[in-house]
Amino acid sequence: MIINLVLADAKNVKNVGPVLGGIGPLGNVGSGDQVTTGFSRLLSLVVGFMGLIAILWALYVIIASGYEWMSAGGDAQKISKAKQKITLTMVGILVAMGAVFLLALVSQILFKVNLLDLNTVISKLQF
Repeated sequence: MIINLVLADAKNVKNVGPVLGGIGPLGNVGSGDQVTTGFSRLLSLVVGFMGLIAILWALYVIIASGYEWMSAGGDAQKISKAKQKITLTMVGILVAMGAVFLLALVSQILFKVNLLDLNTVISKLQF
């Protein structure tokens, strides 16, 4: 049932049927447009979840490094190590955000389509 809900476009499909119903292993997944819409949603969900995990991890590393810095007791080596962790974490966040920005910008300039919007990209592909 979950697979059908992910792969089916809820606006266009009234009855998605049981998981094993219909033709093929995924059951009643609907037309090609509905499958690509579902794929786009699934991929967007996965990428968004990975982004959330990355932000939470970065927040954890910054807090843990701040604690290491505070508990260093004046030891220059421990303070330097904590500063380096904080700096590298911030650089990592900026690189990830910059990559998404550059992908959107370059794809808009070169291809006149936002590669981050998979529904638009898939609809423009000609097979």
